Amino acid sequence: MATALTFLAALTAAAVTVAQAETEPVGPLLVAVTVSLATCAAGGLLAQWRWIAFLGVPIAAVLVLGLGGLDNTLAAAYALIFYTPVLVVILALGVGGAKVANAYAPRVRKHAQRLAWVALLAGFLPFPVMVVQANRTVHTDHTAGLAIDENAGVFRSLRLGDHAARVSAVIGPPTALAHISDGKIGPTVGSGSADDGPSSLAGEHDVFLRYPYLSFDIRRGRVNWIQIEGPRVGTGRHVGVGDSIGLIPHAYPHASCGKDLLGSEEPPNPYPYCQIRTGGGSWLTFYGDYTRPGKPVVAIWLTRRSPESPGGLP
Repeated sequence: MATALTFLAALTAAAVTVAQAETEPVGPLLVAVTVSLATCAAGGLLAQWRWIAFLGVPIAAVLVLGLGGLDNTLAAAYALIFYTPVLVVILALGVGGAKVANAYAPRVRKHAQRLAWVALLAGFLPFPVMVVQANRTVHTDHTAGLAIDENAGVFRSLRLGDHAARVSAVIGPPTALAHISDGKIGPTVGSGSADDGPSSLAGEHDVFLRYPYLSFDIRRGRVNWIQIEGPRVGTGRHVGVGDSIGLIPHAYPHASCGKDLLGSEEPPNPYPYCQIRTGGGSWLTFYGDYTRPGKPVVAIWLTRRSPESPGGLP
């Protein structure tokens, strides 16, 4: 009974971990491997076919409740249709393996049981790993990066309202030109997490000057907003791309922080952000990536007003 309860507890911890995948950095491969090992180990320790029937319903219940935390009925359906049968089969393999070992290799039984307990307890591993990764703080050296002057609302001597010709003069010819209908209006090379830019602030006839790690929205020949994803790009207070989003409110106590849709129409809204009002009257918004350890900032937007998307920023 202790083995069965330990297995269900490990499975519950894994399900809770997966349920946080919308807001926390969760390694799906680690979850899959450790849960598979724990299931097989539980079967080997229980070593009775009847346990497969006894554990079938609890396994399904734990998976449905855990994956149901994703607010996704499809995930719960997968839990019933695919994941539960797979775990039952793995459990059966463990039981069968134990019976074969007991019949043909009884001398290794104690050693095998010790290893099985290690594998069973490994099922708890994804949860503490997720907690550590989510609360990890990362910081990048911004001294050699391109500076953002938040006091003046300026990036590399460029400010909102500058002529498009000045962007080309300072940065160089754009790698690509785009329109809102093209879909990709962010940097040609970047994080991939926020590559659409603050599209809610873009106009139908705007032109986008796209560079590696940079994108400029040009409206009526002038800069409307700037998206910055360059490595080690920071502000005057030495925070920026690559830093944990949690460091932003420490550098700017007046920052407004929350979570945003980033173009998605379905809750929950996982991407953390912080925004400040610059001295130039514009807005500086830092976007973090919840899927990466430490939730680092992956994009910075310099805009005329607060980026508003459906259900997004205030």
